[in-house]
Amino acid sequence: MFKEKENKWTRPRSFWETKGPDLMVLLTASFFLLMTIGGIAFVILQPRVRGLHELFSDPPPAASVPDQTLHLAPGETEMKLFTAPPAKPPEKKK
Repeated sequence: MFKEKENKWTRPRSFWETKGPDLMVLLTASFFLLMTIGGIAFVILQPRVRGLHELFSDPPPAASVPDQTLHLAPGETEMKLFTAPPAKPPEKKK
């Protein structure tokens, strides 16, 4: 009348039950090995990938003279530490 359930502890294991964990470890290790080799090759060869190259490269230097004015907050004043005129450098003898 009722079919007796198979005992999961005594039945023979299938291919995936016996080899599955080993294959997953091998696939995971090979994936990270390939990623490491690819990363090292990318660093050594430095291929030019459009978009990524501009994103991670340094911007070109500015051609104009940078703003060297003193930016003060409202209410602050500039304090001059040296009120005497600067000393002249010694003249070279010929």
